[in-house]
Amino acid sequence: MSRRQPAAGRLRSMARAATTDMAVNSFWLMTSSIVNMALSLFVVAIAARYFGPETFGRFSYALSLVVLFTAISTLGLETLTVANLVSGSNRQSDVVGTSLILRLVGGVVLTAVAVATVSVLEPRDPGLQVLVALLSLMMVLKSIDVIDYWFQSRLLGKTASVIKMASYAIAALLKIWLIRSGGSIYEYAAIYALDALLVGVGFAVAYRRLNSNDARWSFDANYAKDVLGKSWYIMLSG
Repeated sequence: MSRRQPAAGRLRSMARAATTDMAVNSFWLMTSSIVNMALSLFVVAIAARYFGPETFGRFSYALSLVVLFTAISTLGLETLTVANLVSGSNRQSDVVGTSLILRLVGGVVLTAVAVATVSVLEPRDPGLQVLVALLSLMMVLKSIDVIDYWFQSRLLGKTASVIKMASYAIAALLKIWLIRSGGSIYEYAAIYALDALLVGVGFAVAYRRLNSNDARWSFDANYAKDVLGKSWYIMLSG
């Protein structure tokens, strides 16, 4: 009995620690979402008033189109990647590296599809086509978000959230500065891509510092085939 009691105590301590870590992780993720939403509402209100209903309406239409394709460009990899990283059934470098390549290819392909789609739908509106092209860069730049999957698997929500909130704040300040400086809607759209780039750079730097022993990534064709075979229904479900 004396041996079982300390073992049971250690298990309870581990369970409490895990619960605490998950609660803290959830808190940071929720905080990041709230901050992003608040900043977005504030900046959008200013931008809509500055650009006017017609120009900002065209921008919103372009953004909606890109968001639709962005959901597809993720290839439904998030759930499966996090699960594989947690289980350790595949090498971490293979999982992250392969997911990155898949997201990158998906982003490039869907960027081309988005531009082609708006060209067909609005052939006489080159300005709208430029907006879609600029905003579509997010799909390529967001491929580095696979590092966020690694953060999730390690319950490092604070790290990811701080990076996101800092990037959101910088992007919001740039948008406000652009509006006060009399910038164009195209420059405003470009800041969305810059925001994705800032997040990606922050993720890459944090990953290298936190995981210096296994920071090199590799592509595994067998893993890619396996994960795509499982992820298609997740992708289609949105």
